[in-house]
Amino acid sequence: MNCLYGITNIVERYGITFDGILDEIVSLFPTSWQYPEITCARIILENKEYKTVNFLETKWKQSADIIIHEEIIGEVDIWYLEEKPESDEGPFLKEERDLLVAITERLGRITERF
Repeated sequence: MNCLYGITNIVERYGITFDGILDEIVSLFPTSWQYPEITCARIILENKEYKTVNFLETKWKQSADIIIHEEIIGEVDIWYLEEKPESDEGPFLKEERDLLVAITERLGRITERF
């Protein structure tokens, strides 16, 4: 929930640019996953990337599309940088999938406004 509240606070900040919003939002993701110290993230939106400072693609990935009006306009990707025990979806929890879906839905609505 802290991640979703954080997104709301960022979006409501006066004078912040759309790029600034996405840069700050992507930095929230790792702290909301089970293993924040080994989590990195990326938002791809209309061919532009926003990444955490520790970004590195690995084989432990969770991803969801950003959709507006039934059209895929981007995606959010979460990676673990190290192997972790199997859980609901590889090393990821079901609750992390639910959060990822909620994030992409919110990003779709934010993008529509800008």
